[in-house]
Amino acid sequence: IAGYEPYIYVITGLSTESITNMLNELRVDFLDIKPVDVDVIIKKLRKIVNTGGERPVARKVLDINRDKKVVTEIVETTLTDLGLPINLLGYLHTKTAILCALEDETKLQSVSKKLYPEVADICSMSAYAVERNIRTAVTYCNRNNTKLFNELFLASHAKKVTNAVFLMMAVRYVKKKTGIGGPDDR
Repeated sequence: IAGYEPYIYVITGLSTESITNMLNELRVDFLDIKPVDVDVIIKKLRKIVNTGGERPVARKVLDINRDKKVVTEIVETTLTDLGLPINLLGYLHTKTAILCALEDETKLQSVSKKLYPEVADICSMSAYAVERNIRTAVTYCNRNNTKLFNELFLASHAKKVTNAVFLMMAVRYVKKKTGIGGPDDR
């Protein structure tokens, strides 16, 4: 059907990098890792129904290069709202990784080989240290269990969100919030 854009909601028991890459290419709207509470599923489905199935339209489309300062502030606010303390080294690495992925989302297809080394170069660290610090940051967010974290991930507290899933969903959230990529980007 021309112009039809279905919402994609994935519930999976696995959260590997290859699955994350596939979901990224499919441009999933919602991702939950099993087990998922029924109330979580209902809340997300209501969100779709309450909008009549229409996707929200961004008021102003921002350009990552032209509006770097504004986009950076939105990323910083998002990380704070996700429960990430700004004094954590992983905060800087996570922020940098999200900004790099906003410039080129294909970097999310191989975070270990593309994204971590780029962040490591920018931050003068090893790619291993970047991965470890982002993992620590994701753990903090998971532990702090903020409203936004639950909204984006709503995974069981028994399951940990992986770095790749966290970065992918954070990038998607910032893109939706800023309109980066235009109306074809969800």
